[in-house]
Amino acid sequence: MRYNDKVWAADKALRSFHFALNQQQQSPPKTLMWGVHHNQSNTAIGLLAFYQLDWPNKRTCLGVLLKPDAWGCGYATEALTAASVVTSKTLGLEHLVGFCHPDNRAMQHCFGKAGYQLQSANDNAQRWEIETQGQ
Repeated sequence: MRYNDKVWAADKALRSFHFALNQQQQSPPKTLMWGVHHNQSNTAIGLLAFYQLDWPNKRTCLGVLLKPDAWGCGYATEALTAASVVTSKTLGLEHLVGFCHPDNRAMQHCFGKAGYQLQSANDNAQRWEIETQGQ
């Protein structure tokens, strides 16, 4: 995890994954995780996660995690753009929020290209948002 203060130990990462999986199995789910796959090779290159799903207010936070060899290829922008369309049309969500570290210029660029607007920033994080209603 390049832009976190420290790398998680394997057991902590596994606990976090199991927690998210449990959240996804609730009805309605509070977390959804989608794989990001390379179409031509059909290999997994990352994960798109929706968390803090707020169904009544039609909003969620999201994050993209890609393998390092998939960085800089446009996959994060493509995943964010697809997320905006799919969550609006399929899930009925109208407001997406993403966060990134202030030093992560590549992710900032991805958010901007995908139509997200920078809403706030501090030394630890930037908050990017998009309204998906009508997409």
